[in-house]
Amino acid sequence: MAIVTGLVGTTLFNRFLEGGALFMSLILICLLLSIYFIAKGFLTLSSNAEVSNKILKHINDCGVLGITLGFIGAFIGLIGAFDAIEASGGPVAPSILAVSKGIIALYHNHGRLFHATGDVHGVHEVPGAAGKAERIE
Repeated sequence: MAIVTGLVGTTLFNRFLEGGALFMSLILICLLLSIYFIAKGFLTLSSNAEVSNKILKHINDCGVLGITLGFIGAFIGLIGAFDAIEASGGPVAPSILAVSKGIIALYHNHGRLFHATGDVHGVHEVPGAAGKAERIE
């Protein structure tokens, strides 16, 4: 089990560093905020439905921010790939394109994954709490 954990942990960490620390950290922060708001939303569900719905809407906002940061990172990576192609001056090796496309896909896929985490709240919204607070017993 320790070998599997070590391999998965090392691989995920390496992928994180491949994508670049800035955007990957921002996307990870969006995931952590979504998880925090999910926990807080479910804990306050029994005490105050209106506050719980507001918190659950923050989950969606964090998910949208995560996917937006993923797309921005992908476009910045695409610009960097084109700069590398232009700097090479000659014919482009397929390995350069493959590495660039891989990094672009990293941002996009992480953003989509964390957006899906943020969308989980839609199933659990409290009915009737949009206009005024209703106590759920």
